[in-house]
Amino acid sequence: MTFRYVLTDIFNMVDTDMNNLLSREEFSQYSQRTGDDEVGDEEWNVVKGTVINSRSGGSSDTVTNTVS
Repeated sequence: MTFRYVLTDIFNMVDTDMNNLLSREEFSQYSQRTGDDEVGDEEWNVVKGTVINSRSGGSSDTVTNTVS
């Protein structure tokens, strides 16, 4: 199993509405299930900034599956 496959699998498990985007709510649920707290504004802005800066386009409210 490759690293890319594992990341895609995790993304797909977290993307509960299966729209190939992670909303803040989905990401926060993942964070809580893996033993962390709900995602705050600062953490969400870091996640969005990291993903959006690594690809052109994207939405300010969601994180796109950049792995597949």
